[in-house]
Amino acid sequence: MNFYKLPSNSEQLLSELVDAENPSKYLYNKYKNANSKEQEILRGIINELSENGFINVIDADGCPVRVNLNNSAITYQEQLAEYENERNNHHRRRDVALYDVFISHANTDKIDYVNELKQSLNKLGIEIFYDKDTLEWGDKWKDKILEGVAKAEFAIIVISENFFDREWTEKELNEFLSRQNANGQKIILPILHNITTAQLKEKYPDVADIHALSSSKHSCDEIALKFAEQLIKRLKA
Repeated sequence: MNFYKLPSNSEQLLSELVDAENPSKYLYNKYKNANSKEQEILRGIINELSENGFINVIDADGCPVRVNLNNSAITYQEQLAEYENERNNHHRRRDVALYDVFISHANTDKIDYVNELKQSLNKLGIEIFYDKDTLEWGDKWKDKILEGVAKAEFAIIVISENFFDREWTEKELNEFLSRQNANGQKIILPILHNITTAQLKEKYPDVADIHALSSSKHSCDEIALKFAEQLIKRLKA
């Protein structure tokens, strides 16, 4: 949402102008009755409201004598309520997300690829669900993995021939597909590891229309940076 949230003193003046029967007269009298220090502060607030498109002001002899309220001034409180609601919804999403990313992969791909990818993500301070590091002694591993699937902002899916037909890799993939389809928000970030797009399309047609990166064309550090870009975009949304 493209919205400029005003500081409290600017919000106060804007509210007073919106509520005033004659905004021009109200602002003129407020300015004339202020001392020099108060006028300096008031002038700064007027400039901020003008520069951000809330009001148009005409001065005469150094005093604001006419003020026109733009639509953004009249609807400011409505816009503010919508803005705060979106921020609260975003914070609730981030409260639910324990991890920035879940790395779904076949165990046999750990040594030749996935461990290195995880190290590249670690260097950027990204919160990762990675079974090797996240599962602790005594955990019920199935429950812990399903919690990670449910509470990760994104899923990097390393799809290889080793990934094919594995009970838990495919269960993770299906869980993430269900989440993505349910909320309409990007979650799945596929990496093709030693397979072709034709193999992906044949094996997982539901994933084939999702843009994937290839481990042969991008280094782990490059992929980590690309993921960081996606995460930043999500946090700013």
